[in-house]
This record gives sequence, structure tokens and C-alpha cells, in this order.
Amino acid sequence: MSEKNEAWERLLRPEEKLLWTGKPSNTNVVDPANKVTVFAEITVAVLWIIASCILIIPKCETITSVIIVELVPVILLLLPLLNVRTLRKAEYALTDSRAIVKMAEDVYSMEYDAYTAYERKANNTICLGAAVGTKDSRERKVLLYHGIQDGEKTCLGLLFYTTTNADQAMEILNQKASKKSA
Repeated sequence: MSEKNEAWERLLRPEEKLLWTGKPSNTNVVDPANKVTVFAEITVAVLWIIASCILIIPKCETITSVIIVELVPVILLLLPLLNVRTLRKAEYALTDSRAIVKMAEDVYSMEYDAYTAYERKANNTICLGAAVGTKDSRERKVLLYHGIQDGEKTCLGLLFYTTTNADQAMEILNQKASKKSA
């Protein structure tokens, strides 16, 4: 067994079987699905900097005030880069009963069965449960913020963003779905 599968095996419940693993294949700062969001964040940051230089900074009496005023746009400019760094660490798995996402130290999962809704998008993002129908521009946010959860921290939907070997994952999901008619 490979070292990678051993890491997954430690996360499995007794009697649970690992069927598939994957990871994001497209982790660029800007891709077709999130370009509007990234450009909006950059535009807001640039406008904030310009406005603050004209309206606020001349009235600031200390360097600390200037730093505080300019901290927000700097964070907005860095956010897409930080998101990409986090996405590159994402890993996905399907077991015989759960879909699992590992994001660095965070692990979250969703139970699925033959009746769980799922879809594959053109960019090889696979949406499960309540994440089905997620707008392309929101996919990264759903992944980065631990799927779609209810108030009890239970995952009702999650997605595998631009996943590698999506064909294999879909085959497993299709086999599971075909059992409901059997």
C-alpha cells in the first residue's frame, strides 16, 4: 500500500473501503470560473487605495493609522494567492459510504448513498448533495469553506474542485446510483 493510501486509511471508519482519491488539477489564481470574483476583489482594493490616498491618509496623524487604513486592500489583494495555496493542498476521496475532503489539517466529509444527488461540471468539478447546482463562481468558496454545512457542522454538500481522474470518481458514483433501481 502506498504512503498516500496509508494516510487515507487512518481516516477511514472500521469496515469502510477507500475507492478513489484525487486532487485539484487547476489551481491557478484566475480561471474562467472565478475570474469575475478575483477581478472584483482587485478592483475594490485598488479603488480603496486610491480613495484612501485622497481622502483619508492626508488626515491621518500617525503611521499606525495609515497602516490600518491600507491593511484591508492588501488583504483583498493577497486573498486569491492564499486561496490558491490552500487549494493546492486539497485532496479528495470516495469511500463506499462517504465523500471526504482534506484541506491541509482540516478534514470534512459527507455521507452519500444511491439517492445522493451529484453532477460533473465541464471543468471536472464534481458536486455532491446540496452542492449540486453551485454556481461556477462559488465553487472555490464552497471547497475552501468546508462544503455546505447545516448548523451542526454536518456536511450536506461538498465538491471536488477541478479534480484529477474525474472519470473514475463518476464511475463510482454512477455505480452507487445504479443500485437504487436494483
